[in-house]
Amino acid sequence: MKNKVSDYLKIFFPVVMIELVTTVVTMAGAVLYAAFLYATETFTSLEGLLGTVQKALTDTNFLMGISSIYAAICMIIFLFFFRKNARKEEKNLKGLNPLFLLGVILIAVSCQFLANYIVAIDAVVFPSSVSRYNELMQASGLDSTGMSLLMIVYAVFLGPVCEELAFRGLTLGYGRKVFPFWAANLIQALLFGLVHMNFVQFSYAFALGLVLGWLYQKSGSIWVTILTHMTFNAISTFLSAYLSMPHNAYAFCLILFVSLAACYGGMKLIEYFGRRRKVQA
Repeated sequence: MKNKVSDYLKIFFPVVMIELVTTVVTMAGAVLYAAFLYATETFTSLEGLLGTVQKALTDTNFLMGISSIYAAICMIIFLFFFRKNARKEEKNLKGLNPLFLLGVILIAVSCQFLANYIVAIDAVVFPSSVSRYNELMQASGLDSTGMSLLMIVYAVFLGPVCEELAFRGLTLGYGRKVFPFWAANLIQALLFGLVHMNFVQFSYAFALGLVLGWLYQKSGSIWVTILTHMTFNAISTFLSAYLSMPHNAYAFCLILFVSLAACYGGMKLIEYFGRRRKVQA
């Protein structure tokens, strides 16, 4: 019974660790910045010093720096536990059929378009949430007008690796020990959505998490989900200006149909070549 409870609790270990490390890194960054200001500048009051520090907490570079540090720390922690608990059949990318990688690209690109449709639905049903989401993206420098090298490193590389190890590697891995796959996948996708801390990102991150969980189950390789996640974020980072929703009703429906078909096709390729790799192993 004790081991059973421990297995259930392990499911929440990655998300708790993410929140803990984020809080500690943010507080440490704020304290260090306050100490730097106190040593190098003159303030007439404590309120002035604290106001300057508080303003820095919303600065794009500060936020991206904190995010990059937390992701790097968590990545090391999660990699340790993942290597310790990885499935025996865990595979790398070596020897993958090119069509397998085509499936990855189809899924990543189609999911990016489908995420836009989810946001469009959110805009109709919850317009205030989408307005706050757009303001958050602009304030944090995650829109297409606020690109920086640090943001690209975090969004395209550190973030995806950290999150895949956390949610597909560990949360899904622990969950499969006590739940059937569909339930474990649902839980990890839910936690993946919740960790983004706003409704709009939750809605499409939850859907993406379900796909990535399925992808990990069928491919047997965390590297496949990392590559898919990186591609998804890279498209959002570099090509978001070209992903606006069409105003023509026919184009709207056509792009939706093509995106769903591409996602389905990519998933079938992954499933087919995933089975072949298992047979060859």
